[in-house]
Formats: sequence, structure tokens, C-alpha cells
Amino acid sequence: MSSGNQLMKTLAAVGSAFFISASAYAGTFEYPAVKHVYEAVFNDRAFRLEFDADGKTMRFAKAEEKDFEAVAESVSYTAVAIRPGVFMVYWTEHTGTTVVHVEDFEHEIVYTNITKPDLKFFNLSGSWKRLK
Repeated sequence: MSSGNQLMKTLAAVGSAFFISASAYAGTFEYPAVKHVYEAVFNDRAFRLEFDADGKTMRFAKAEEKDFEAVAESVSYTAVAIRPGVFMVYWTEHTGTTVVHVEDFEHEIVYTNITKPDLKFFNLSGSWKRLK
């Protein structure tokens, strides 16, 4: 067997092992935001996010809003563990805007990808702090 063929077989075996272990690993950790309030700050934009005890409902509004209860939007979200302390969280807002976060609880960083109904795309990163 040529060294090229052996290399390809080795890479395929390593890739398969990684995929199997990563698949078994993903989704096995409890999402830490449940029953807590977080603030996401992206440069000049800040948002308050309140996660309900049901583990699937979250309310959010701009952080500067004085009456959170009156203006907050409620959405159903899905949280998927990537590794301990890092979760991909996604939801669709009432306007049709889709949001995907990668929340790193260990390093207090959030990455977001937002697609508006007109297909404008935003990619931001910022701080992720637990308030309550």
C-alpha cells in the first residue's frame, strides 16, 4: 500500500473517532442560563436576557429599557452544548429575525449571528455577564 493510501486511511480513522466522540459529547451538559438573567454587550448595543425555569423560554430587551416587563419580547430557544461551559443557542423573533449565539460561560464571551427578514446579516461578539 502506498504511503498516500495509508495516510488517507489514518486520517479517515482519526476523523471518524473524533466525530463519534464529539457527537457523544455534544448536548450532555446542563445549560447554565436557566433561571438567570444575563447581559450581552456588543460595542454600543446591550441586551438583557431573562431565561425562564422551563429551559426553553427567554425574554429579552435592550438593556437601557426602564420597564423590562412592558417591552421584553418572549421567544422559545434551543440550547445545545458544544463543550462544558460553551453553548450554541438559537431562536426566531416575532419579526422573523433569526439569532444564533455561541455563549462561553467560562470566558464570559458571546458571539452572535443575526439574519434579518430582508436577509441582512450581522456578526458580533461581546461580553456575556450574569446579572442574577
